[in-house]
Amino acid sequence: MESSSGNRLRLLLALMLLVTVLGAGTVVVSLTSQSRDTTEDLAEGAAPASLLLLNLDRDAYQAELYLERVVTRESAGLDATADREAHAENTFQLLGERWIRFVEIADRLEASLPGEAEHCEMLEIDRDIWLETAREVLDTQPGPARDTRLAQAKIEFDIAHDQIDVLEEEYREPQIGMLGAATTDDMRTVAIAVVVTVIVVASFTVALTITNIAALRRQAREHSRRETELLDNTRRQSFETVLRRGLEMAQSETAALALVARATEHGLDRVETSELLLSNSSRSHLRSMIRHSPSGAPGCGVSGPSACRAVATGSVQIFADSEALDACPHLSGRDDECRTAVCMPVSINGRASGALHATRRVDEPFDEREQATRTAIANHTGIQLSVLRNQEMAAHQASTDPLTGLANRRSLEAAVHSMRERTDQFAILMIDLDHFKELNDTHGHETGDRALRVFADAAADVSADDSVVAARWGGEEFVIVSAGAGIEDGARLAEQLQEALALRLIDGSTPGFTVSIGVTSVPANRPLHEALELADQALYEAKEQGRNRVIVGVG
Repeated sequence: MESSSGNRLRLLLALMLLVTVLGAGTVVVSLTSQSRDTTEDLAEGAAPASLLLLNLDRDAYQAELYLERVVTRESAGLDATADREAHAENTFQLLGERWIRFVEIADRLEASLPGEAEHCEMLEIDRDIWLETAREVLDTQPGPARDTRLAQAKIEFDIAHDQIDVLEEEYREPQIGMLGAATTDDMRTVAIAVVVTVIVVASFTVALTITNIAALRRQAREHSRRETELLDNTRRQSFETVLRRGLEMAQSETAALALVARATEHGLDRVETSELLLSNSSRSHLRSMIRHSPSGAPGCGVSGPSACRAVATGSVQIFADSEALDACPHLSGRDDECRTAVCMPVSINGRASGALHATRRVDEPFDEREQATRTAIANHTGIQLSVLRNQEMAAHQASTDPLTGLANRRSLEAAVHSMRERTDQFAILMIDLDHFKELNDTHGHETGDRALRVFADAAADVSADDSVVAARWGGEEFVIVSAGAGIEDGARLAEQLQEALALRLIDGSTPGFTVSIGVTSVPANRPLHEALELADQALYEAKEQGRNRVIVGVG
């Protein structure tokens, strides 16, 4: 009887112990799964959202840039179809699938990050206002009304851009804090469950306890890894934001490269050599634009873009050991030291045009964080250099004659205005190509265009000095203005021009022709149109007297 009761009691205790073990195990598994799901939802949602937001920021910046380029080029009478298409493409990204994906992720994270949906709605409103004004700018003809709308679009762009910055800055700290809090609370709860299980069923749960502890340690390490990764991503994105803002304020390539030099020194540790190589305009050579070498280690000796694998392939190149068989030959032959190196391509206007190169000791390889930092520097350097070079090209196209490359009327007038500030007089040469119509009719317009370019080259030969500016005035007429020159200086300059033209025609590639030149000299405060009339009168006399001569006119 007692044995039967003891058996029943033992059976009951065994069942209770089994239920306790199963219950405790169920609690641990449930809490572990819940913690993992919560952490994964935050981490897997936050990273794509941050990346999409960064891409939207870049799309917005490119859309604003191409909007300004459309206005600049069309105001200068140039074709802006490609820039309109580029603006439309970036606008599509701001309204299309990328924006929808970002909003979906932001909505999913709203429960964990309250208040961010309101910021997203504000950004959407500000974005739509700005894009509506941008559309009006594109639909408006060049003139004061378009300039006013463009100025309004810039203001509205800055407002929308500020909303993006708010989201960039406020998205990260709550994520990090909630990840840390979720990790700490869940670990504490699971630990209590494990302790209770050990007390109640010590002998039956040793193996389970050991297994759970190991699982918790793995989870803690995973949480720590993800938190570290999130912190690294946050620091990298903050670094990118600061770098991008700094580069946006750089008004010249020199200023931009100076900022990049500071960024390369700030973003890397224990670097022997950090170097930025960029190709020249003909893409025949690579020049070292930035070099940072605290240890005095030699720089990269690559000569041209085709010899640099990073530039030739447009992809990141990592060389773990300079003595390896597949090491870059320009790395292995520098000196007796073994090094590791990383080369990031720098793309300007969509084409790999240089490389950001760094080396250090072979036993200190570059980690993922450093590679990501260098990638960011290379990408933003390429973007800003593209912007600056496009702006310079647009300004050059707006101020020069497209056929001859000489200054046009507008830039000549600006140059004369600048001359007045530093001289009391200037000489003016009005030049006309003799019998140009006959040359066109006899040999064709292509030959006529070539003759205009030959003369423009001769004019450039005698106007290399900053005090002399040559411009195409219209058709076959040209004007040269020399600051500080009197009438005799102007006459000598005309003779030099005729000699330079004769030398240019020696090779016989263009039918021979001559020029008639009218020369005058006036005080600097005299209106330009009056000075040009005097030179034009002298030019008329040169034509009347048989052409191919220089006539001096005095007003």
